[in-house]
Amino acid sequence: VYRVHWLRSKALKDRWEEELELIRSEARWTSNFFDFKACLWANMEDSTGHAVAHRGQACYAARQSSIYGRLRDHCRDMFDQDAFL
Repeated sequence: VYRVHWLRSKALKDRWEEELELIRSEARWTSNFFDFKACLWANMEDSTGHAVAHRGQACYAARQSSIYGRLRDHCRDMFDQDAFL
C-alpha cells in the first residue's frame, strides 16, 4: 500500500515538474517573440528613409516597435520574478 502511494505521489510530482519546465519555456519563447517583432519593426522604420512620402510608414513602424518593446519588457518583468522562475 505504501509503495503504491509513493509511486503515485512521485508520478504527480514529476508531472508538476514537467509542467513548470514547459511554462518556463513558454515564458522565454514569448519574450523572444516580442523581442523579434520589436527589432523587425525597428528595422522597417530605419529602412523607410526620411522622405515625406514615407513618414507615415516610419511613424507606424516606430509605433509597432514601441508596442512590441513594451510587451517584451512587461513579459520579462512578470516572468523574471524569483518565485516564478
